[in-house]
Amino acid sequence: MSGPPRTGSGEPFKRKNGTIYFRGRIRLGDGSRKWIDVPDQYSTPAGGKTARERAELYVHARQE
Repeated sequence: MSGPPRTGSGEPFKRKNGTIYFRGRIRLGDGSRKWIDVPDQYSTPAGGKTARERAELYVHARQE
């Protein structure tokens, strides 16, 4: 049995120049979903969290 669809996750993508950036999918109030880009400042490891964890926290915060 699968649970509800994942939302608020950060997915890594590679730019043409080889650097990594994150995008996340958020659910809007009307039920639709939208991709957002995570700013570079939240796409790097810091504070004991990985880049992915920080990106997911950013996306989750934007969703609420």
